[in-house]
Amino acid sequence: MNESAPGNPMPHTPATPEAWAFLESGEQKRTFSAPLGETSQGRLAFLGGASRVTLRVEPSMPELFRARFEGPVPEVRVQGGSVSVRYQLSFSDWLQCVLDRGGQDVELTLNGAIPWQLDFHGGVSEVSGDLSRLRLSGLEVAGGASKLQLRLPRPTNVVPIHIHGGASQVRLYRPLGTGARVEIAGGVSHLAFDEQRLGAIGGYTRLETPGLEDRLSRYEIIVDGGASHLTVDAR
Repeated sequence: MNESAPGNPMPHTPATPEAWAFLESGEQKRTFSAPLGETSQGRLAFLGGASRVTLRVEPSMPELFRARFEGPVPEVRVQGGSVSVRYQLSFSDWLQCVLDRGGQDVELTLNGAIPWQLDFHGGVSEVSGDLSRLRLSGLEVAGGASKLQLRLPRPTNVVPIHIHGGASQVRLYRPLGTGARVEIAGGVSHLAFDEQRLGAIGGYTRLETPGLEDRLSRYEIIVDGGASHLTVDAR
């Protein structure tokens, strides 16, 4: 197990070798990282919601991840290749802290040399990122997504993206020539899928790129709970 930077205590850290987080720089309790080591795959999990998060990818960095938090600082734990982020504040305390500090911003960089599963529990709001250099295994959002914008990588197999609880102002951009299927349960308003534009449709909606079943690599996107202003485009 690696030591933290000299003079910096390890924040929110259980005293076991199976789970740890440590400071990368001298600013206590705001910058976290963990070594890549022999890790062959990663998982990032926000366990209590995510707001104002910017995701980045760096394939050549020696760390598994790097994260910097402005505003409330969550508990960050690492076990193997799994990184979990959980805010311990009540909603009222979290809101007051955000107001006192003038906002909350999270910058999180993932090592692009290994595949990653991204899980968000508790909903997402104002989450964006260029993941074009990431090896994405899958993405799951539980609790709804609002103002989510991601540039996706070229898939190397069937990559599931599942949003539970509805989607509003969600934009997913994938590389040109990449196949995708979109399934929406609960109605949709203002859907843009490649060249197709749809207004308001009730019930179940399914759209896909031509010849999708013949493609071994593609995105399978499912939204439960309805969608408003959803864009899935190739560029």
